Amino acid sequence: MNSISSLANDRRGTVTVTAAVLATVVLATVGVAISYSTALHEKTKRQEALDAAVLAGAILTDATDEERIAAAQRTFTANLDAGGFAIGSSTSIDVVSNGAAFLVQNSVVSGRSEAQVRNFFSGIVGSDVVTVGVESAAAVSRSDPVCVLSLDDVSAQGIEIYGTAQFTARNCAAQANSADGEGLKQYGGAVARARQFGVNGGYSGTGFYPRPTTGVPKIIDPFAAIPVPAIGPCVDIASKLIHTPAILEPGTYCGGIRIMANSQIIMQPGVYLMLDGPFRIDSNSTVDGDEVVIAFTGVDSTLYLGSGAIVNLTSPVSGPYTNIQFFQDPASSADQWVRMMGNIKLTFDGVMYFPTQDVWIGGGSVIEAKSPSYIFVTEKLWFQDNSVIDVWQENSRGLDVPVPSASLSGRPALVR
Repeated sequence: MNSISSLANDRRGTVTVTAAVLATVVLATVGVAISYSTALHEKTKRQEALDAAVLAGAILTDATDEERIAAAQRTFTANLDAGGFAIGSSTSIDVVSNGAAFLVQNSVVSGRSEAQVRNFFSGIVGSDVVTVGVESAAAVSRSDPVCVLSLDDVSAQGIEIYGTAQFTARNCAAQANSADGEGLKQYGGAVARARQFGVNGGYSGTGFYPRPTTGVPKIIDPFAAIPVPAIGPCVDIASKLIHTPAILEPGTYCGGIRIMANSQIIMQPGVYLMLDGPFRIDSNSTVDGDEVVIAFTGVDSTLYLGSGAIVNLTSPVSGPYTNIQFFQDPASSADQWVRMMGNIKLTFDGVMYFPTQDVWIGGGSVIEAKSPSYIFVTEKLWFQDNSVIDVWQENSRGLDVPVPSASLSGRPALVR
């Protein structure tokens, strides 16, 4: 009996010890889980706060390094205090913050932050604290210079591409100054490609490659200071356009020029000023001109290219209109539409400048244009149907023209 009693006592002792061990294991497991969860939560919140901080510092591209660091510090503190087991937590498993340190190197703002998460179960398992550390960096990306610019800063559809149109800016960026939510718009099967797209407001459509950057600063009219050509005596062209081929001379064309269908026209070098009328080319006509600028002023002065027209132009290589192919007087001919419709083919080397007119290209038209500077600077640009617009920056004639200083400088991106 004594042996049996002793055995029972031994078993109860074993059970008690086993239960105590199991309780310790369970408690330790719970402690590890809670500590790990707390540390993970703290790390996530701290990373979010640090990301926001370096972005806030990076966007201040015109500020001093000290100002950018100060902005990052303010943003980090505000975001960290706003959520999570941050400073001042009342939980038993609390956090000791070491703050954050920031550094500015060229255009990159970087930061690092650490915290010690106190382990309430350190007497049972693990060390007194669990250290979590995070790093982040951000910079404002810049594109190649802008070569396509829509100046309208209010209305929707500053640049619109639809139907099955194909727009390509090979080595430069396209920007719409519009603050509207659809300042850039694409729909249908149309595709738009550029080194970068930017819009002051927003955009719609999935056919932009790459996806547009929103919130970019507006670009002021780069040609606003160029003088309008002086008005001279009216050129008499009535007899010249009766028969083709015809050769046109520079000068002031009162009422504009209308080149009738199936004509063949050569334009001599110089400035052609359309006064109170359009430069109109009717169907299936061919127009060639080297070192010419076609300017527009007065009432109803705009550009119209009809079905099947073929136009090949280069811009002046010297003088006030160097590299300017089409020039509209900003003070006149507003609210007009530049129309290039119906399988036209336009090749030019220079700038198409219509600051208060909308440019509409459609009907299967093909546009090929290059310039060392801007290529399109217009109020709005609309590309439709199965038209193909291909533009690129190139200084093949060695012109003394600076590359545009404006480039897309939009929202900063994380680079960590």
